[in-house]
Amino acid sequence: MKILLYTHFFPPENGAAPMRMKYFADVLSKYDLKIIAPKPNYPRNKLIENWETKIPSQFADKIKHLPLFIPNNRLKFSRVISYFTFMLTSFFYSFFQMGNVEVVVCSSPPITTSFMAALFAKLRGKKLIVDIRDMWPQIGIELGILKNKFVIGILKRMENFILNNADKIIVTAEGDINNLLNRNYTESKIDIIYNGADTDLFQILSQEEKIIVREEYNLPINKKILIYFGSFNYGMNDLDILTESLKMLGDITGKIHFVAVGNGERKNEFITAINNALPFHSFDSMNAKDIAKLVAASDISLIPRKNIQQDTGGNIPVKCFESWACGIPTVLSSICDTDVQRIFNKCGAGKLVEAGNAKQFAEAIKELVTAKNISELGTTGRQFVVENFDRKKQSQKLIKIIKELEK
Repeated sequence: MKILLYTHFFPPENGAAPMRMKYFADVLSKYDLKIIAPKPNYPRNKLIENWETKIPSQFADKIKHLPLFIPNNRLKFSRVISYFTFMLTSFFYSFFQMGNVEVVVCSSPPITTSFMAALFAKLRGKKLIVDIRDMWPQIGIELGILKNKFVIGILKRMENFILNNADKIIVTAEGDINNLLNRNYTESKIDIIYNGADTDLFQILSQEEKIIVREEYNLPINKKILIYFGSFNYGMNDLDILTESLKMLGDITGKIHFVAVGNGERKNEFITAINNALPFHSFDSMNAKDIAKLVAASDISLIPRKNIQQDTGGNIPVKCFESWACGIPTVLSSICDTDVQRIFNKCGAGKLVEAGNAKQFAEAIKELVTAKNISELGTTGRQFVVENFDRKKQSQKLIKIIKELEK
């Protein structure tokens, strides 16, 4: 079977979306797989230096990188132009060069890329599998990112076109299934592939190995390391409560060292806000191998999530699974009655607090910093991920979905 993976993100880009697509591609490689993606520029919004040499070797002859406009600023209009250029280049390339594929697999957001994949599949009579990582435009509306009614109307029509033309819809959380069922999509059309962690990459380090990594990054070896790794954009990560909670740590400040890893339009603002609150290091985005080492050399992972309704943002963050796989407990903020809460309570490796509550978040950090069983919590988290949320095992579910389309 000939399959086209039509994606906006792919390694050597770093982050949750590129890695999810990488594991999808690993599974789909048992078929005759082709991949189209933009020239790699995420998450720093500039072309990755020497990117041609950094493509995973197993995909070098399968992937076609297409041009797009890469803006030198983070204005919304510039981002729209960037998305629009990839809409055009990807559609025309797929329409004229990928006519012999049988199945198209795409992932959203951005909804623009999935829309063009769906349009190509419809016009050329191909089967379509849509992977929905976040429910757009609904999440954008709830976060206040999308306010223009005209734009919202266009995005909703695009979403409806994608979902109505999909043969299979993949989601990452039970809440997303309920969202789709409430909109009259049939249950047989929907499958769930949870996020997870690559447990071969994200592993527990020995005490000696932790010291080596800390010395490599000039981090103190006699303090508890708190780490936040991920996006610094206007998205689902609640940088405001992270900022406020770090300012509330008071008497434990001398016992801790904070590490911030990632890029985004709010990074400078965040660093300025915590500058006098506690000792810290800041790093740009890293590749998966390096971030796995740094997380495993830390003590506590901080994951502040915004207050999003359960049927639009109930999926547990990838960084939570990755932290647990490294044997590191987490402080995670979330609303109640979601997959996040159910999965977190089953694991028990850390503290789950109310979304938007900086005081609770700070108190949870203090409790873990002074906890005597912190290493036991980490071991519990690792075992839980290996048994239930190994990313390679989760991705294997895609084979079952493909086989259903072959019937």
